[in-house]
Amino acid sequence: MLDKETEYIKLLEIFIQVVEVNRGKPIGSEEWILDAEGLALKFCAHVASAIYLSQGTSIPKMSFGHINFFDSASINVVSRAAFETFLIFHHIFIQPTSIEERDFRYISWVLSGLIERQNFPILSQKGKKQIENEKEIIDSCIDRLKTNQHFEALSYKQKRAIIEKGNWRFSSWSDLSVEAGLDVTHGTSFYKYLCGYAHSSNLSALQIRDAHSGHIQRELSASAMSLIMISMANMIKAYCDLFPQSASVLKRDQDSNALVNIWIGVGSSSVKDAEIDWDNILV
Repeated sequence: MLDKETEYIKLLEIFIQVVEVNRGKPIGSEEWILDAEGLALKFCAHVASAIYLSQGTSIPKMSFGHINFFDSASINVVSRAAFETFLIFHHIFIQPTSIEERDFRYISWVLSGLIERQNFPILSQKGKKQIENEKEIIDSCIDRLKTNQHFEALSYKQKRAIIEKGNWRFSSWSDLSVEAGLDVTHGTSFYKYLCGYAHSSNLSALQIRDAHSGHIQRELSASAMSLIMISMANMIKAYCDLFPQSASVLKRDQDSNALVNIWIGVGSSSVKDAEIDWDNILV
């Protein structure tokens, strides 16, 4: 049986393989493919950074010598970002049951980013020109939404929230987690724990302050690392569901396929039923 760090690296390798097999393939008029790949690259960067941080951090050439420490706080923050990236990918590209529903979610998501940038304090002429040009894209997105039956089915208030405020979802992160097939604990307790580190809650500061040993410091990120492994397995499956060539790569490797299914099973099982030592992953 592989140790958990080896399994983590293997899942990362599998994910890179299923993404890379599509490199250079024409996308035609399917503009959403580029953004799906963008989310995949963002996800890959997060999970790769987490395993890098798990090896410990060293800062040389300080005036008083080297600094060596274990950065559990950053691992937890990066883990949250990876988890959210998977949930967004699943919500937009996997869960929809029709092309029109996917387009509704995708366009709403694109529109949210454009509206957000309209409110940035832009000083450069290049930036101001980009903001001005994107107003036409915003109008185009709104026009496309208005002809979409899923947008039309919303209430007036929900429609205004999308068009004026850039809201792209009406479900909580916890709901998105359950909709993605994960046990409810991952989107509630684990996710809230990671949010505490991202938002500098008192609990996060208290835990960092009181973690006097390397073992305790690593324990603070153990659940985060396991959540990444669950997210990686599910992201691999999602990517293969979306791209047939990716699916063929995974199907040819029985060991990789088995490992992915194991961690998908861990994610869908109740934490108390999962046969895994949550406190000692990568410790």
